[in-house]
Amino acid sequence: LVWFEIAREHTNKWARWVYARMFEEDAGPSEAMLPRIKADADDLVVAKAHIKSGDLRAGAVYVRAAYEACLRSICQEFKIPISFKSNPKEVKAETLWMAILRCHVTRAKSGKGDFIDPALIPRVSAIRSAVLNSLSHSGSSSLNSTDLEAARETVIQLRKTTLKAT
Repeated sequence: LVWFEIAREHTNKWARWVYARMFEEDAGPSEAMLPRIKADADDLVVAKAHIKSGDLRAGAVYVRAAYEACLRSICQEFKIPISFKSNPKEVKAETLWMAILRCHVTRAKSGKGDFIDPALIPRVSAIRSAVLNSLSHSGSSSLNSTDLEAARETVIQLRKTTLKAT
């Protein structure tokens, strides 16, 4: 799965690729596993379906995946420097977010305007603590559908605002 995510993130902007996931499906206790192919979907669309069905943990997993992919995309597209790791998945979301914030502050101080919408900064901070950190802790979860939907909308807005950050 890691290689799929890396390849998808790398080719996402090309708009000529169609992504699919291949997986095994259990056919029964005495049957061989069946190979299946499923079209890939936007993580935020999948998250919304899980939130609507009440599977908040799964919804949070997809929101976090979309958030991390968005941060990676911003850092790559705008050439924001981050510490090198041979495995890109070892670069944590916290590292990416802090690098984006440094870029935002540097750009604002130099009079070039905002890199991201300043109203998004506290919203991203809120989802990081309320949703993404809750997902990291095992045991009883404090996740709720309102927070998850707010997190999903924040990632949507973060995707949109960075389109203007040129």
